[in-house]
Amino acid sequence: MLTLIKAPADGSFGKRVTKARNHQNPVQTANFASLDENQERLRQEVALLGFTYHYRPEALASDAHSISLDEALRALASQQDDPRYAVWLKSEPARLTNPESTEYQALFPATLTGVALVNAVLCHQAIRKLVVGYEQRAAARSQEKLIYRHAMHVITSVTMKRLRQRIRAATVIDTAAINGLISQPLDELRQQTLDLGRQRLLGEGPLAYFRNQGNVATFLADLMETHFALSADPAIAPLRNIQNAADAYPRKRLIDYLSSRAPQL
Repeated sequence: MLTLIKAPADGSFGKRVTKARNHQNPVQTANFASLDENQERLRQEVALLGFTYHYRPEALASDAHSISLDEALRALASQQDDPRYAVWLKSEPARLTNPESTEYQALFPATLTGVALVNAVLCHQAIRKLVVGYEQRAAARSQEKLIYRHAMHVITSVTMKRLRQRIRAATVIDTAAINGLISQPLDELRQQTLDLGRQRLLGEGPLAYFRNQGNVATFLADLMETHFALSADPAIAPLRNIQNAADAYPRKRLIDYLSSRAPQL
């Protein structure tokens, strides 16, 4: 059976029909990203940089110059100040793939450039590779291994904040230089994460701990304060005492301030 519906190219009617007609099929919300005109603009910009951006989720990124929608989502989410993204990446990644959600729209604003997308993904890939290496080298069944595994998005988020200037540069970052930039500070962050994790994970497993938004917000704030060497900053103590129910996420003012103070690599 075939239904043919003619809709004007301009406007949202055709996109609404496409979405409505696919509810009965086994489609993911990520499939509807292909209806986002912003994605096609980014694909064209990325292509001019020598990379291929596959924003249809069924497409496979098969080489070092290919970027998938999933990689883009994870890299862009890791840049956000909002600590809930680190939790959503772990427990609700589909939440970020719906083009109609505020979370997706925060990741793919009209101001996002192709070069910023490529740089974010390249940095994210390099960080993830090193953190996976930490996990693999840790003793089997150890708490250390589990902390690296389940705090992956927290560690990545802190490091991505230190690479903002590199990511926002006008040219594609040199992939060979990324490891040199991040190797030492990421190893320091690894140890700081492990130390803090051993203090906090008393009677609670890392998986459950890093799926909890309140836990992650507190952990991330303390980790940034230590890693960014801000313990003596007089502005932090007052911000720690501010808990406003109207804020978009837990400890928003403190986390926003700490994020803005990230020393750049």
